Amino acid sequence: MTLPLLTEQLVMAYSWRGAILILGALNFHSCATGLLMTSSSQHRRILGEPTFLAGRAQIGEDHEETVSLINEQTTVDLHNIDDDRNDDGVFCSSANIVRAAKKIFLDIFDVKVFCECPRFITICMAFFTSAVSYYGWIVFLIPNAEAKGISPDKAVLLTTIGGAANIFGRLTIGFLAVRLNLKPQVTYCFICIATAGAFFCNFFTKRYSILSCLAAMNGFALGGKVLSSNLLCKDSVSDERYPAALSFISLAFGIGEVLGASLIGLLYDNTKSFDIIFSVLGAANILESCIIISPIIKDWMVAMVTTR
Repeated sequence: MTLPLLTEQLVMAYSWRGAILILGALNFHSCATGLLMTSSSQHRRILGEPTFLAGRAQIGEDHEETVSLINEQTTVDLHNIDDDRNDDGVFCSSANIVRAAKKIFLDIFDVKVFCECPRFITICMAFFTSAVSYYGWIVFLIPNAEAKGISPDKAVLLTTIGGAANIFGRLTIGFLAVRLNLKPQVTYCFICIATAGAFFCNFFTKRYSILSCLAAMNGFALGGKVLSSNLLCKDSVSDERYPAALSFISLAFGIGEVLGASLIGLLYDNTKSFDIIFSVLGAANILESCIIISPIIKDWMVAMVTTR
């Protein structure tokens, strides 16, 4: 709810380039936060409590192997410091830490997820496109309203409306999908179409009441996309590859944030039109829905051919 308002103030103070740079720096803190997160099984091992799922035994072994790589030969004898160096003059302990870091990186970004589920790449592509529309909406929500003659005080209220709808979307989209018995891909496709409609309608209206409804639609849809990302990964990959899948879609979304926000900003510099920008964002959502639904359409066409 506060991000669009913060973004507007940053744009006014530092231009859209500086605003994106600062927002990127704020988001980068999530990397440090993520490194502090541990699973419940790791907490039980630290406390000496037994684990109950057999599958987590392997996780414990991998964790101990990683720790052993770090601890192995990490003590350096100052009297025999030359013996602890290899031919390149690098401490063996440093090499162990590098190997441990490499193992952790490969565990997080396990490329085997693409081998086991080639269609997972379509999900990454969709979330790359999603980041473009997300940050385009965040950055230009308030300026778009002000350009249509809405007072700054009322324009700021659009962020509150969109933020409240975003929370509502996160809480209800899963429930609605279950009640309607929709696959995650179909649910995500409908969300993208609704978002595209909201972006396209911006071109035809200047009324504050309609802009408020469009902000609510976008907020609800963006909140639904956050939850749908977990459902898409869960439905597409095995439980073993699920953590890696979440890592890859987060990476795709992050790259989309950087490139998408820059491209949208450059588009505004050249056109000076928020209507054109919102239309492009609507087209991006249509593309996103096509990417997500394409595997289902392909399966349907193959089934139609084989049954004839």
